[in-house]
Amino acid sequence: ETFKNVYLGSHGAVFDADKNLIFDPREQSHEKPSIEFNTSREIIQLPEGKYINLLQTHNFPVWGHFSELLSALYYFEQNNINECTLIMNKPQFGHSTTSLSYHMAVFGYPVHRLKFINVKKSYFQVPELYCIHKIDNVSTKETCNYMRDAWYKNCSYDPEVTVSKLYLSRPKHRIGSRDAINESEVIDYLLPQGFTVFTGEEGFSRHIEMFQNADIIIGPHGAAFFNTILCNKDPLILEFCPEQRRVNMFELQSKLMGRLNHHLITVPCNTQLQFNIDINIVNSYI
Repeated sequence: ETFKNVYLGSHGAVFDADKNLIFDPREQSHEKPSIEFNTSREIIQLPEGKYINLLQTHNFPVWGHFSELLSALYYFEQNNINECTLIMNKPQFGHSTTSLSYHMAVFGYPVHRLKFINVKKSYFQVPELYCIHKIDNVSTKETCNYMRDAWYKNCSYDPEVTVSKLYLSRPKHRIGSRDAINESEVIDYLLPQGFTVFTGEEGFSRHIEMFQNADIIIGPHGAAFFNTILCNKDPLILEFCPEQRRVNMFELQSKLMGRLNHHLITVPCNTQLQFNIDINIVNSYI
């Protein structure tokens, strides 16, 4: 949809000149609706021009949901909506505008075409705004290939590097982060078998090298599994997930890519959604 002279706020919601909600990107999701205009917040006028609403409903950029952002970008490009400035969430939790700018440049959007905003405290008055409904913003085989093609074409990496076995470590950075309690034990078990530990801190060129020729990928559910989109093979993937929060987004991504060996394994967890990776289960597969 296209809107003119509107207010853009939290979760990517759009309000008309009378402060009425006219677009809620969460309306097709499980997330809590009803958003009302908060008149106590500051209003910031954006310069004249055309803008694309790429705000994530979490109100901050999430690598695990980056595919949603890029799928939306693919949709706009396919509909010839070009020469716009992309409105994106200001990074939090250790992310940086530098890393986001790097990826958006890969997809043809240099830093001068990016506008990072914080919608938790302010509204932004936008002259012309393009938005996409969640129901239209779904990953497909085409969008997955769009992402892969851009990264492989525009990123620097060594195609000859082979890392055959990967363990995807998940940082313990906040309560409810769904991390593996016995991760050190799992790593001690896997390292002698030729596994490399992925931390997410290696840099994206190295990420391509780590995933491109992988044969086995193991770890607790998390954003690191989005990187399996870079795999050139059909690796054995063991993704452990807490039984109280089973999320199959990366399993579906594998299916879209025609991969048949992605196993989503649910295990008991505590109230913080932390769990143990069962080494016996791992051993039965590898």
